[in-house]
Amino acid sequence: MKCYYSNAEAVGTCKSCGRGLSREHATEYPRGLACKERCENDVQAIIAMIERNSKLSATSASLVRSNWISFLVSGLFFIFLGVGFLVAAEQRPGFDLGQYMGFAFIAYGCYTLFRAFKVRKASAAKSA
Repeated sequence: MKCYYSNAEAVGTCKSCGRGLSREHATEYPRGLACKERCENDVQAIIAMIERNSKLSATSASLVRSNWISFLVSGLFFIFLGVGFLVAAEQRPGFDLGQYMGFAFIAYGCYTLFRAFKVRKASAAKSA
């Protein structure tokens, strides 16, 4: 590959614009190259963004993995609510909306519990 600015052989590409760069027309950074006096600010911003996202990625993954207790409590709450609707619906004759809601809440509670244990299992696997 040839340098965009000269006919010299390129040593790499600009992290911002992707053009081939020779040693003469490149500014080197710890995580990439930039077009000298053209893309340096852009490349510095890109590198800073990548480093910031790398730090945040570990934090957000940790929060998601530790979230299993919230799923567990939510699942148990929805099941309890569903049972409450079913008990209240039993007081009235016939099949009514309360029974539908009871079954729906119980089903959603079971799904939420399933998610809780799935998140916990994934968290345990990544910790090991």
